[in-house]
Amino acid sequence: MTETQNSELPGVSRRTVTKAMAWAVPAVAVAVNAPTAAASCIPNVIIGQNACKCPGQSTGDPWGYYLTFTTDGTVCPDTTSEICVTNVEKANGSVFTPGPGVTFPICFTAGTETGQYLFNSTNSGNFLEITYTVDGGTPIVDDKIPTSDISDCTDGRCAA
Repeated sequence: MTETQNSELPGVSRRTVTKAMAWAVPAVAVAVNAPTAAASCIPNVIIGQNACKCPGQSTGDPWGYYLTFTTDGTVCPDTTSEICVTNVEKANGSVFTPGPGVTFPICFTAGTETGQYLFNSTNSGNFLEITYTVDGGTPIVDDKIPTSDISDCTDGRCAA
């Protein structure tokens, strides 16, 4: 039997090809997993800093909320998703009526804050229930949005 020496033949060795394949497989796996990780980041909708409330009964003025919406930037700080608020209610089931000119959906880009929207109420319950979508996906309902952090309006708009 005759032995052939492959060391003199030009080209790439099987060992080099095997090493290259070993490094390529993890790179492909990482590339496949990246979109899944990005899609799993769902921004939380919160009441914006420019919102204010009309305290109602204790002042003789009507109850109401001038709400702004934004996202909590700590959950998905780099997202540019489109957020659409599709409904806002009082979590305790009491009346919460959109004011004049408020129509749903209220859409904005994650990380930005909307303008103010008036919602009329019959009490100052502690939580709101906000329904929203992210990039047109399945509706998300958050019924633990606190109203206690919303400052009283100080510009006279609450006067009866």
